[in-house]
Amino acid sequence: MLADTRYGQGFIPLLLKHGSPPILVSFVNGDFINKTSHSEWDMVGMVRYRRVRDMLEMIIEMVFEDLADHKWAEVE
Repeated sequence: MLADTRYGQGFIPLLLKHGSPPILVSFVNGDFINKTSHSEWDMVGMVRYRRVRDMLEMIIEMVFEDLADHKWAEVE
C-alpha cells in the first residue's frame, strides 16, 4: 500500500505535466482479461497520452525519480 501511495504521488503529476490525463481508474470486479491466468488484479487504469514522445519522456523521468521501483513493488 505504501508503494502504491508513493507511486501515485509521483505518477499523477507527471501525467498532468505531459498533458496525459487518466481517463479511467476503476476497481476490478470479477476476472480480468484472461480467465485462466488466476491473477489478482484489484484496480485498472487507462491513460490517454498526447503522443508517444510524452509517454517515453515520462518513463525516463520515472526511472530518474525512482518511481519505477515503486511501480513494480506496487504490482507485487
